[in-house]
Amino acid sequence: MLKYVVAIAAVSVAPAFAGETVQQTMTLAECVQSVQQAQTTLATPVTTTVDTADRKEMVLTVPDGQITVSCDGPNNLATMTHN
Repeated sequence: MLKYVVAIAAVSVAPAFAGETVQQTMTLAECVQSVQQAQTTLATPVTTTVDTADRKEMVLTVPDGQITVSCDGPNNLATMTHN
């Protein structure tokens, strides 16, 4: 999970990663927790755009755009896209 938080932080400060998509295998709970940790680390607001029992999607606003994190519970997959 820490790897994912670091990826969120790295992408948030490196414009060269714009458009980049990163995927990592993790549970829904781990994915949500990593976004919460990134929110604290980056001191940035998180907007939840999808909130169901098995899927969460959250958007973090960063200086050069937005990071969208999708947490797919059934597939144990976290996807981060920097727009």
